[in-house]
Order: sequence, then C-alpha cells, then structure tokens
Amino acid sequence: MSETPWDFRPFCSSEGLEDVRVVLIFDEQYGYYALGAIGFRRIFHKSKPYWILNWAWFHPFIRGKSRLVKLWPALMQRFGKNFLVEFPVSHSMQAVLKKTGHMKRMNAFARSFEQSN
Repeated sequence: MSETPWDFRPFCSSEGLEDVRVVLIFDEQYGYYALGAIGFRRIFHKSKPYWILNWAWFHPFIRGKSRLVKLWPALMQRFGKNFLVEFPVSHSMQAVLKKTGHMKRMNAFARSFEQSN
C-alpha cells in the first residue's frame, strides 16, 4: 500500500554503496527496533561532492513528534550544513525545513550553486 503518491524504490544494491548512506532511527523507549530511516545520496558537481536527503520514513507511532527536527543538527554535522533535500517534499517535510531554517540555507546555497555554473 502506498503512503504517498511519490513512493518509489529508494535504494537498490545494484546502485552501489559508496554514494549512498542510510541513517537508521532508534529510540531507547522502544528497545532495539528501528523506528525510521533517512536516505542520502552523494552527487558531484564540478568535482565537488554534495549530499542530498532523498527520502525519510518514520513509523506511524512516532510521526508528528519532531524526531527529524531533533536529529537535524546531527544530520548537518554528518552531511554538511548545506545538504540538499530532494523535491517533491511532503507537507511534513516542508514543516521540518521551516522549523530548522534549512529552507533558507538551501535556497541561499542553490543560488550560489547556480552562479558557479
């Protein structure tokens, strides 16, 4: 069953692993069960690497509890403060981007990215 009209196969091992990272989300309250995951892929532009968050999924029981907002600083530390978020994004992701201020950073980065072309 599809949760959104954008569902797709986010990862296939035939794509290789060197440019793909998946972050598993755990919570001590629920034991050692993965409660969500976030997928990133790396692209190169003019020989520079850039990370793109291209999918995120959380178990319905923990949705709407700002888990992604709380994880955002750690994601920026790991993938760079200007990692991109692949569109289209859900209404929930739009709220995360606004709460974290990432939409402003992403827009500024995109403008500088375009000017370097």
